[in-house]
Amino acid sequence: MSRGLGLHRSGRQVAYALVERAPASAPEVLAAGQVPLEELEALYQRLTGERNLPWALAEEQDGERVRRPGADWPLRRPAARALLHPATAAALWEWECGRLLAADLFVWLRPERLLWNLGEPGVGPAGSLPRRGPLREAVDQLQRAAEAFGRPAAVAVDGDAPGAGVVEQELARAGCTPRMLRRSGEERGADRAAAGAALGAIQPARPGVFLPARTRQPEPWLWTASVLAAAAVGGATWLGTRQARALERFSGPGASTPARSSAVFAAGAPATPEELGRLLARRRAMNRALEVLLQQAPPGALEDLDLITAPGQTRAQVRMRLVPGVPGASADWLQALPPDFRLEARSFADGSTLVRGEVGGKPGGP
Repeated sequence: MSRGLGLHRSGRQVAYALVERAPASAPEVLAAGQVPLEELEALYQRLTGERNLPWALAEEQDGERVRRPGADWPLRRPAARALLHPATAAALWEWECGRLLAADLFVWLRPERLLWNLGEPGVGPAGSLPRRGPLREAVDQLQRAAEAFGRPAAVAVDGDAPGAGVVEQELARAGCTPRMLRRSGEERGADRAAAGAALGAIQPARPGVFLPARTRQPEPWLWTASVLAAAAVGGATWLGTRQARALERFSGPGASTPARSSAVFAAGAPATPEELGRLLARRRAMNRALEVLLQQAPPGALEDLDLITAPGQTRAQVRMRLVPGVPGASADWLQALPPDFRLEARSFADGSTLVRGEVGGKPGGP
């Protein structure tokens, strides 16, 4: 049984959702609402008591996910476990509640913005648009940005957001098949992005969930731990630089490595020998994944390579997309990878292949 607190900031208001989840069960909203930014710290103490529950923030600036909470953000201890784009967070909640499909264009109509997510949250693209002009123009711009013409559309509407009929009509006109999402009373009217952020706090290693950017160096630990950790980080950074150059050779034009990978190398040094051991195991898994994948992947086959680790884990999560139309870019070469590469491939209608799984650690272990 895990609990997490999700927060969605919009201006000086913060929507919150306290979510609990048991293994193999649907998430449950325990509390939800909205408070002014100035009352957030008191709310956290009231909801969590003496426990330091993990929390995550869904916030955007100019349509982009923030890299860290703003300078006026009052909740500092404990620090944020994760950050999400509000569109990704909202889609994640709908996905985990079983209301979204992998082929869906998710559209969330709010009074001030129009948010969207294409496909599985964190895997497909996501974004938002301000509602400044006619709503039909915003819907048309959304579909061009998402390249989602003709896709089935799942539409969620905030109770006080006007224009639901216009959105439904414009989506249908563009060839989409819109359906309106209905919520159960058990969700307590929770803000979708706040509820999705709570899931990110519970599972920070899932796609679309990011580690906050560091603002200062961590406090010093025991001398021995500091030296060993510095050696581990330095070695990983050196190897990462070499392998980044290799990635440029193996990837096609326009390939990118998401910022989530770099956040892994910026993790702080552990405070105990046990945590140090896990850090070194994570580094080994990360380095091994980079080295083997870049050696085995056909030249130009990698469009996107994403490696994720989280505190307490000894393995690296892998997500990569193979370029359609490149000779040898099918998933056949994955069969020759070592046994500790536990990867699964999934092909899409556009010819691309998404590969997900893990490297290192023990199956079912940390």
